[in-house]
Amino acid sequence: FEQILNSDVKPKIFNSNKGLLIGTSDLSKDRIYLYDDKGKLINGFPLEEGSSIDLVDSDKDGKLEIISKMKKYSVVSYEIN
Repeated sequence: FEQILNSDVKPKIFNSNKGLLIGTSDLSKDRIYLYDDKGKLINGFPLEEGSSIDLVDSDKDGKLEIISKMKKYSVVSYEIN
């Protein structure tokens, strides 16, 4: 949980079908981090060039997507498997 405690952004807690997930950002490095409820970094993270993070099932398929602002003018969505 060291990255969570030292992050620039207040961590967000998300409830998923895989349990609790904790998301945070490091604005100085433009990275997004996602951890499981044991503090283990989720495979594929950190994502680079990210800022704020939100997790939603935006396409209603039962899987969460990460919604984030990338660079100055882009918003992206990544599905979590």
